[in-house]
Amino acid sequence: MKTAPARDVFMKELSKIRDEMGFRLAGYVVMPEHVHLLISEPKQGTPSSVLQRLKLRVSRRLRKRRRSGSANQLRMLDAQLAKLLGLTKP
Repeated sequence: MKTAPARDVFMKELSKIRDEMGFRLAGYVVMPEHVHLLISEPKQGTPSSVLQRLKLRVSRRLRKRRRSGSANQLRMLDAQLAKLLGLTKP
């Protein structure tokens, strides 16, 4: 996540999902191309469902921003998000 707004979206959604699903966030690193998360087993769902929900929410929020912001900058954010979420090959 190369821009501060994209990182902010990611961190806000991670915090919301942590509260909703009841897992502990032991550590994280947000880098331009990807993210590392160290989480406990959630009270609801599985670690996979945590990541699925996180990917979906961040993607939706960034797409919403694209509709109201600069198309070129947000296209770049979508590409970065796709890399971050493992939707494209490295």
